[in-house]
Amino acid sequence: MSIPLWKPPKLPREHGAWAMLTLPLVLGVVGTGVLRTTTWALVVSCVLAFLAHFALVPVGQRRLAGRVPARSWWVRRGAWGVIYLLAALGAFVLTVTLTPEASVRSLLVVAATAVACATVFGVSSVIGSNRRAWSELIGMVGLSLSPALIALADGAAPTGPTFGPSVLSFAYFVSSLSFVRAYGAASKRTTVVALAIHVVLMVGLLIVAAAGWLAPLAPIAFLPLLIRTVWGLARPPASLRALGLREVAVAVSYAILASIAISI
Repeated sequence: MSIPLWKPPKLPREHGAWAMLTLPLVLGVVGTGVLRTTTWALVVSCVLAFLAHFALVPVGQRRLAGRVPARSWWVRRGAWGVIYLLAALGAFVLTVTLTPEASVRSLLVVAATAVACATVFGVSSVIGSNRRAWSELIGMVGLSLSPALIALADGAAPTGPTFGPSVLSFAYFVSSLSFVRAYGAASKRTTVVALAIHVVLMVGLLIVAAAGWLAPLAPIAFLPLLIRTVWGLARPPASLRALGLREVAVAVSYAILASIAISI
């Protein structure tokens, strides 16, 4: 039985994808400390763009692979993908109109960078290279810019502290990527690489905090990621479901500690 065209596609089930969407938005909202119309409009724009990606990418993947689904399937996903994109654009236009004039140019530059990163990741997802590290990292850069966008829309100047929460977001993304890759490969080499990446990330956060981009206590938020990586590689979760649930708990812990550090 075909699904009615008016019914939107099911929401994505990937815990990691939702965590990567939500974490930067939470840190951005906490960083501004104020819930204005610009903040809500930008958050809505980001969520709608996220849903558009998950609606449209499967259409491109199947058509490129020569698997032509039922017409109602791809028409429905294509239509909803376009609806999501147009609604995201409308919410962003509202954001721009409400942003203080001094911050508009910076907001547009950062937004263009985020869109470029999302486009690269979207295209790579269609052609089947979305699981390569370079593609995922580019997509993660785009996602991690949402706290900076929220701050700029609130009137912040494009200084280091404006991008501090974005740095925290990207650090979580890289940590998660390296851990999941090491978990999947289950080899000594990938384990060493993952641990080395976490040492580099921790040192990087300390340097960023010393430069004044982050509060001095912000690097403490990285501790749950270090613990998860060491514990998870020493005693790997028994299943992907267990891995996903553990990662949700880690993401929540990181978000709480990072939010406290940002708001102090």
